[in-house]
Amino acid sequence: MTRSKLRVVEEHAGESERLANVPTYEVLAKELAKMTSLRDGRRTPRQLFFDEQWLASRWGVEIKTIQKWRYEGVGPAWHKFGENGAVRYRLRDIVAFEKISRTLPKN
Repeated sequence: MTRSKLRVVEEHAGESERLANVPTYEVLAKELAKMTSLRDGRRTPRQLFFDEQWLASRWGVEIKTIQKWRYEGVGPAWHKFGENGAVRYRLRDIVAFEKISRTLPKN
């Protein structure tokens, strides 16, 4: 292994241990749903919706990019609510889209 490759491996050696303790979005969503959803004294799962700004921030893109993708039919499923047509994205759809869009390295 060359020196530069060895340096990269050493720099990232602790990342997997750090990331192992970070909860996934699914786990966070379930926990949030538990905290916010009580119906008839029982806990019931609740849908979590987020706006374009939140999604753009999550993916590190401009809001205009999210809007363009929606217009082109690209990206996660979206919902329109109310008379003003507020666009929202369901967390379940966002996570599903991220999973199918993931590109794995070729070895």
